[in-house]
Amino acid sequence: MACTTGTIIGVVGCILLIVLLALSVRDVDENEVAIPYDKVSRKVGKILNAGKHLLYPSVRMFKFDRKFITNDLEISCISADGLIVNVDVTQQYQLVKDDLKTILFDFGGQDALDDYVDVIAQDTIRDVCATFNGEEFFSKRGDVEQMMINNLTTVISAAEAHVVPGFVQLKNIALPTALLTAIQNKQLALEDVDIANSERAQQLIQKETQKQEAALDAQILLVNANATGNAIKVTAQEKANARLIQWAERAKAFIIDVEALNIDPVSYVDNYLFPRLRAHTLTPTQQSCLQTCPPATACWYCFTTAIPAVSV
Repeated sequence: MACTTGTIIGVVGCILLIVLLALSVRDVDENEVAIPYDKVSRKVGKILNAGKHLLYPSVRMFKFDRKFITNDLEISCISADGLIVNVDVTQQYQLVKDDLKTILFDFGGQDALDDYVDVIAQDTIRDVCATFNGEEFFSKRGDVEQMMINNLTTVISAAEAHVVPGFVQLKNIALPTALLTAIQNKQLALEDVDIANSERAQQLIQKETQKQEAALDAQILLVNANATGNAIKVTAQEKANARLIQWAERAKAFIIDVEALNIDPVSYVDNYLFPRLRAHTLTPTQQSCLQTCPPATACWYCFTTAIPAVSV
């Protein structure tokens, strides 16, 4: 009987030992860090990293996220002109590892800290919403998002939450249907104005092109006219020069004839040159008329017929 009792006690002891060992081995995930707190001694241990840790059964572990924490916010806020605007914002932050004990004493755990950061973020976003009117959420979305990023970073850093602000993104803005319709109509009207201005600019360009083409055509005509005039001038000058040369040659021949005949110029003109000119410039009818015309008369009727133009 004694052996049986001792065996039972031994088995129970082994079971208790196994249970105590199972309760004493604690796991910390690779994305977590933990702080052990002994409820008996009321002492806080060192920060535990990822892995298995052997602790007393009386120890409670407070786990915290080691990486960045993502906080998705869906907030209804009021714009500067009193419209209800729904915004979806994603915020990230990371716990300061060296401040985990302070976080434990101040907040008691990560859930309470997350709630605290969430409240601060919502208040900050609502303050930003109140800065812009409804239409600006559509036309100045980038400015709205940038102010949210700046303000959330500043407020979270100054809130003594022991976290490092990270990525912030304004994912969506939901405006009232009536406002969206009005904005869309305004955009369509502006597009029509832009199209009209574009067509007007094209017409102005076309007219300016036509004006430049007309000016170019006029310039071409002027150049051609100048070229034609210069050609006519050159031709006339060449003809004049030829006539001068011709008369110079004739004058030279006249002098040679006068010297060869040994007569004075007047006699040469009356007896030699004038008969030649008359023969070349008068028609046979006019010559016959002049020969039969009495010397005392004017003989004007001999020239009533046309006199051909003859080059001399």
